[in-house]
Amino acid sequence: MSVTQHKPEDLFPNFDFDEFEKYIKDNILSKDPSIRIARDNRGEKSKNIYKDCKEHNRAVNADFYFLNPQGNFAPQINRLRHSLLTYYADCQAELRNTIWYKKNGYMGWHTNKYQTGDRVYLIWSEEDEKSSFDYYEKGKKKSILAPKGFSVNTFYCGEFERMFAHQVTSDCNRISIGFRLR
Repeated sequence: MSVTQHKPEDLFPNFDFDEFEKYIKDNILSKDPSIRIARDNRGEKSKNIYKDCKEHNRAVNADFYFLNPQGNFAPQINRLRHSLLTYYADCQAELRNTIWYKKNGYMGWHTNKYQTGDRVYLIWSEEDEKSSFDYYEKGKKKSILAPKGFSVNTFYCGEFERMFAHQVTSDCNRISIGFRLR
C-alpha cells in the first residue's frame, strides 16, 4: 500500500480554497459549538476505529473532534464533493470523516478494514509540517508531513491481506475531510 500526496487543485478543480480557508478560520477554529459534534467519545461514529485497533493490539486512543457535516458546514462539503466528482467522474464520493485535530490531537493506529475502499482526504493544516499521516509500507513506517494550507492524500484501505495500518498526529490545528470512492 502506498499514499500519494496531491495538490488540492488537481483533485478538486474549480473549488475556492481561499474561501474555504476563511470559513475554517472564521467558523471552525473560532470554536463555534454548532459546527462540532463532540470530542471523540467512543460513540457510534468511532466504534469501528476502536474495534479495529483493539483487534490488532494497537493502542486504542484518539483525541479529536468530529465536525458536523450538516447545517452551516453542509454547503462547503457539497461543493467539495461536487468538485471531486469532476475529477473522478465515474465514481460516487461518500463522505467518511470531517475531523478537527487540535494541537496535540491524534487518531491512533487503525486499518479501516470494516470500511474498505479508495480514500481521498483533503487536509488543511494551520502550520507547515506540524501534522503527519503515518503508515506502514512493506514493513517500514513512513510519514507524510502536511504542508501549511491545503493538501490531499489518497490511499486504499483493504481487508485482511491488504489491510492498511495508519494514524494521524498533529501539533497544530488540522482539518481532515475524507471521502471513500466507489
